[in-house]
Amino acid sequence: MRSTSLKLALVAALFGGCSTKQCGVDEKIFKTFSPQKQEEICKLYVQGEAQREKLYEKRRLIEEQNRKLELQNENLKLKILYKKYDRYGDANDIIDVSLRGSVGSRSKRYEAYPVEFSIARGEAKEVCLAYRYGTRCFWIAYQGDSLLFNIDPDYSKRWMKRYVIEGDVQTSRHSVVIPVDTVRATTIEFERYGTLYHLTLRIHRGCRY
Repeated sequence: MRSTSLKLALVAALFGGCSTKQCGVDEKIFKTFSPQKQEEICKLYVQGEAQREKLYEKRRLIEEQNRKLELQNENLKLKILYKKYDRYGDANDIIDVSLRGSVGSRSKRYEAYPVEFSIARGEAKEVCLAYRYGTRCFWIAYQGDSLLFNIDPDYSKRWMKRYVIEGDVQTSRHSVVIPVDTVRATTIEFERYGTLYHLTLRIHRGCRY
């Protein structure tokens, strides 16, 4: 009988919905137990919560370690990528990009601070523009002979700031594709998550890392 009561209590803890709970059990059901059984239920509940917290922390540490290893691996691949192009590539394998313009909406824009950065062929990078009220970010990639603005980054690598492209770049109808061999300066406009970007783009040849 005792075992059956405890099982009922645990079932109530799992499927009790949004009602008020005590030691994980619906309060109304909990009050039907004797003080001794209530103490036993609370003891089991505390032990279960402690075990769950240990498992959660263990999983969190493993995930954090995996992320660090993945980031180290990507940084190593990026260094090799830049080193290879710096030694053997032509002027187009690493390009310097400058952006200036505005962010906001079609009815109201805010001037953004200019940014400059380098990007290598085969690299995806997050670019952030600061303006008066904060910062807005988007992703670009240098694949083949094109610079692709406003791409959808690799889902598993969105937490990174940059990574080596290992497959096709995912674009959308809001992406902008610029051929680096024929364009040196142009104006681009695209929208991401409700923010409209209106930017002047300049492409410079270089090997700056």
